[in-house]
This record gives sequence, C-alpha cells and structure tokens, in this order.
Amino acid sequence: MPFERATTRCGRDSPEGANSRTPRGRGILSTAKTSWPVGRGRRARGAFDLEYLVRFDHLKPRDVDMPVLGRVFQVENADKTMIVLPLGPAMNYLYKDVHTESNGILEEFMQKKYVNVLIDLSKVDYIDSIIIGAIIRVLQKAKAAGGHAIFCHATENMQEILESIKIGKLWPLYATREEALAALQG
Repeated sequence: MPFERATTRCGRDSPEGANSRTPRGRGILSTAKTSWPVGRGRRARGAFDLEYLVRFDHLKPRDVDMPVLGRVFQVENADKTMIVLPLGPAMNYLYKDVHTESNGILEEFMQKKYVNVLIDLSKVDYIDSIIIGAIIRVLQKAKAAGGHAIFCHATENMQEILESIKIGKLWPLYATREEALAALQG
C-alpha cells in the first residue's frame, strides 16, 4: 500500500490560526478507515507539528457493480411491466441498502425499458415514508415514460396508509395481481 508522510502545523502559529479545527495539543493519525489520537507536541506559543500517514490507494478507480435487489425490494417482470414487491419498512434494513436498491430499481426500469409499474404489497403489512418515497420515484418514472402505475394486494393496514397519504387518487389499487395485470393489458 502506498503511504506518504506529511507534516502539518496546527495551533496558534498555524496558517489557520488559533481557530483551527484540530484541538490544541492533540492530532489525529489517519488512514482510510480508522483514526487514532497521537501524542502532544508543542512549539512556541501553542503551535505543534503533526506528522501523519496519508494513504493513497483508495484513489484508484474501482469496478462498480449493479446493486443486488432482493433485500429490500423484490423485482419481477411481466412483458413490459415491472412488478415491485417491497419486503418491509426501511427500519428493518441498513440505510445504504434501502437507497442502493431503490436506485437499482430505477436503473433496471430504464435499462430494460419497462413501460408500466405494478407495486405488489402482498409481502408487507406496513411500510414507512422512506420506502413509500422510493416507490413513488418508480411510479413517477413510469408516468414520465408514458406508462401506467398501479398497486395491488394491499392489506387493510396498507390500504389505510395509502388512503391517508392520498396515493389512491394518482394510482389505483386492485385486489389481486391478476386483476391489476389485466387492467394494465387492457
């Protein structure tokens, strides 16, 4: 791993002045993942030199793969229709997983050139605002592509949630997936 030594002056005599962000008499030894406090070293008038290692291997380009869907959302297809099944509220997952998968759904929608979106709520009894926001982003993509977006298979609790946020005015709700697919086909 390539490392380079660097020295910084901190404290009253530093270019930043007495209001520098590093606490007086204390520095940070930093690598890509971890930080450790280092000893005190003072010069005249409260200035000190801080020697640390800077790691540059994190600047190399990395291969970026498409996110694997299936933790937060399950995606199926039926002809030109993307079927999205949320698997639970965002509080059950890591923040980065929710956002990575919601972005992955949008990418898949655009790459596979879907026209319609069907949100199947059969696997959830409750979803929170973060998941609803991710779903709405996909529904808006379908509308922008000239397609339709609908919901199906909502429990009573989910129907109440959808009614409370007035989502039924924009996108209809069907009792079963078959009814919803038939409405999209016809």
